Amino acid sequence: MMYESSSARQSGERFNTAVIVYDNRIKSGERTDKFASRISDYPLNAVSYTVIEEDEEKFRAALTAALNSQARVILTLGGTGLRAANRVPDVTKEFIDRELTGLETQILLVGLENTSRAGLSRAVIGTTDTGKLIVNCPSSSGGIKDTLGIVIPLLEPVFDQLDETD
Repeated sequence: MMYESSSARQSGERFNTAVIVYDNRIKSGERTDKFASRISDYPLNAVSYTVIEEDEEKFRAALTAALNSQARVILTLGGTGLRAANRVPDVTKEFIDRELTGLETQILLVGLENTSRAGLSRAVIGTTDTGKLIVNCPSSSGGIKDTLGIVIPLLEPVFDQLDETD
């Protein structure tokens, strides 16, 4: 599949992104989705923004829809911990062609500087065989900040490599 070449990208590009929030309390209205108002702080163009309850099949369906959209980045928030319903990384791995364990490690190291709880996240990051990047984030504001602080500066190099033709 062919994508916009890296040479066509311009500095300051906003990356088409599908956001999936996996949180029962946000879905039910018990808790405010604080990221929705902050997404514009990042170079991300939200082509879709979906809030779902914590259900493995609903997440699988939302992830499939996101992968079939115009988004190059699929950003998931929540569902990365140890609770029984936290199945986001497990489902994500079904769709990943290449896991980016180096990025996962970078995020863990940054997170551990702030809290020992960072080690409880099972978040995964990887690329699909169709040239998309899936990024799992914990739902905490610190986890989101740490993850995006590492991933955002690397989006252009990631897509440069994915778009490179032999």
